[in-house]
Amino acid sequence: MKDGANLDIDPSCKLADAQCYTQLELERKKVKYPVMYLNEIVGALKKMNWPVSAQMMKRWFDNPEWEMTDRTPRNEGILFYTKLRQTNPERVDNTTITMDWARGYPQVTKAIEEMTNTWNTVKGRKRLVDLLKRAKWSPGMPWFEFGDRLGDAIVQEDNYYVNNKPFGGYWETMNDYYGAVLFANLRIALTGRAFYDSATKKDYFDVKEMGFYLKDTWDFNSVGGEDETIGVGVWSRDRVLSKAETAQYYTMRTAAMGSTVAYILFIKQFAGFVPVKNSDFGRWRDKNKTGGDYYVFSDIYWVKPKEYIRIELPPSSKS
Repeated sequence: MKDGANLDIDPSCKLADAQCYTQLELERKKVKYPVMYLNEIVGALKKMNWPVSAQMMKRWFDNPEWEMTDRTPRNEGILFYTKLRQTNPERVDNTTITMDWARGYPQVTKAIEEMTNTWNTVKGRKRLVDLLKRAKWSPGMPWFEFGDRLGDAIVQEDNYYVNNKPFGGYWETMNDYYGAVLFANLRIALTGRAFYDSATKKDYFDVKEMGFYLKDTWDFNSVGGEDETIGVGVWSRDRVLSKAETAQYYTMRTAAMGSTVAYILFIKQFAGFVPVKNSDFGRWRDKNKTGGDYYVFSDIYWVKPKEYIRIELPPSSKS
């Protein structure tokens, strides 16, 4: 981008000076400021080589209108997502995000490493026991296989995930992952076997494999005042401004409100760029009757524990 400093006018000129005003108007007319439509962001994402972000954004525009609200179920029980996929497939995407792709970004690999070492909590063990009982296990059973290695993330979500880790934030590097996911939940599902040990008279669960996947929602519901302070970025038909450029954009825009020269400098440097807010997507949906929020699941990254994991289950009723 040009720095906008090559105006053919004296920066000290005043609007009261007729000759100066004419020069300002000529400079202003050199700048083309075409209307940019919201769905043109998809094309900008493609030009930036953010293919996953572009695909997910396009899906939102192509979906029938539907908005997630504070009352929309986010963490429902057994078979919720399975049933949702059957009845409203446009509201669930479990094919676009892959863990091979996601693990190419450091925040994801870090979250997996942390989850590997911290999932085995009181909360995690309680959920494991609840899921075992839901699957028809009961204390004292000599042998019980648990988990579905071949099931996709929705199968895991409805039946086998035992703990989760929220992660992500606006401070992260702007890239395809930032555009496609940003905030997410890392989930861990298990396969293994429960058994009763007659020698110790206790029930145990041996972990065979751990499955990691991402759960997210693709929506434009901002929290608090973040839509005014951050929004969705400052966009043109070709790209989004970097964080440094965005700071410069707002600084120059503020200055432009009090100076005609600063205004000309601003539009010359940032012609074609406009701030985009989450609320803009709601207005698009209301006007065009398209634009549907949806749940997002990745595929699953399965690993075997590096160390043997045996969990003691609640006391058996068997004497």
